[in-house]
This record gives sequence, C-alpha cells and structure tokens, in this order.
Amino acid sequence: MLKFDFEKIAIVGMGLIGGSFYKAVKKKGLAVTGIDKNDPVEVGDADLVIIALHPGLAIDWLKAHNKKIKPGALVLDVCGVKAALCKAAAELEKDWTFLGGHPMAGKEVSGFENSSAALFEGASMILTPQTEKEAEAAESLRPFFESLGFARVILTTPEKHDEMIAYTSQLCHILSNAYLRDELALKSKGFAGGSFRDLTRVGAPDPKLWTELFIMDREALLPIIDRFMERLSDFRSALEKKDEEAMRSQLREGTLMKEKLTSQKK
Repeated sequence: MLKFDFEKIAIVGMGLIGGSFYKAVKKKGLAVTGIDKNDPVEVGDADLVIIALHPGLAIDWLKAHNKKIKPGALVLDVCGVKAALCKAAAELEKDWTFLGGHPMAGKEVSGFENSSAALFEGASMILTPQTEKEAEAAESLRPFFESLGFARVILTTPEKHDEMIAYTSQLCHILSNAYLRDELALKSKGFAGGSFRDLTRVGAPDPKLWTELFIMDREALLPIIDRFMERLSDFRSALEKKDEEAMRSQLREGTLMKEKLTSQKK
C-alpha cells in the first residue's frame, strides 16, 4: 500500500473549491501554499499538488508543469469532469502519480472570497483511479479527506463519474437555466413559493465554466438529456390528449422513485 506523508501541499487555483481546500488544510495546521492560476510560484517541493482549475486550464497546467513536479509526488485534479483529465494525464511521461478527483460540494457563488474551510463537511469525495498504483493512492488518501470533513470517499471510473455527474449535476443546471428563461419569470413575484426557489437555485451558473463542463462531458450528457426530453414529451402528450390515466401513471412512477430514494438515505 502506498503511503503519502504530506510535508508540503500546493493548491493551484484559488477559486471557491481551491480556496476551500486551502482554508481546510491550513486549519489542520499542515504546510500549504495557495497558487493563483497566473502565479509564477512553482510546486517543485510539494508532496501533494491539488489542481483546482477549470478543466481546459487544468490540462494546460499539467502539460506545462509536468517536469517541474517533484518525483514521487501525488497530483490530484478536482474539476467537474474526469475522463478528459485522466486521459490527458495518462498520456504524459511523468515520474509522479496522478489521481482524478471531484469534491461533491459547492455554492451558487464562486471566488476565493466565498470559499470556506467548512465547505466539505458531510460531502462525498469522488476519486477515479485507473491503475493499481492510483487505486492504492486513493485508498491512502481516505484519512486525509476525512480529516477535512468529507463524510465518505467513493472510488469509481472516470467514465462512470462523468455519467453520474451529467445526471446529478449538469442536467439540473441546464433544467434550472432553461426554466428561468421564460417570459413569466420576471412576473413571478408574489406567485412563487418553495418549488420556484428550489428549481431556480442553480439556474445561473458561471457561463464560461459550465459551457466547458457541458461540452467536455457531452457524450454522457446528451443521452441523459434525450431521456429527459422523452419523459417530458410523455407528460405533454398526456396533457394534450387529456389522458388522465397516462398522467397518473407517470406521476405514480416518479412518486415511487422518490420513495426509493428516500429509503436509501435512512
């Protein structure tokens, strides 16, 4: 089993996620350096490098700093898509270990000023090892992530991660944004309750970042959108035909799924 003792940690990218990692690690009393994406500070003495950049920038950073990373170090990428990042890292000739990761935590706002050492409390940390060495590294990191407040560490493949995130996160942002872009949105004051607030909560994501995430994960996201559109079309068809039984059947199916999800959380 690989064992990583981190005397020095470097975090590249001081936005919401990178800043929160920085504050959480610093709170634990570990030696950590925060590096902005345009900062000339090098990471050659870091035992653990956490890359918290947009996906394209993360790939560019890996290529540019490949030979500047300490031999034997662990490099962890934490952006929202994994297959593309893991593929890019696998193609590099390197003497350090790469591991794809994604903390399931965030806010509707971005930037270091909104970061928090408590952001990861109770969250899941997803890791996507592709080799036996990476899997060993992932297992050795469990205590580190748990010390930062994560409730669980989940190991999966990059492809499975991207499929699940397309459903649990990306589709939600797309639906919320599309819902907001209706002519009735600005007339909703006084008519909106909890349902409106819930559905619009993630409707204003960073256009640059989320466009990049959607495009890079399009192979997983497209079929999920297609399946959703089919279900939405079924509702429209039942409504148009005044088919009460079809409508009740679809609602019952959703209710049953909700009950199953609720029972999983108990």
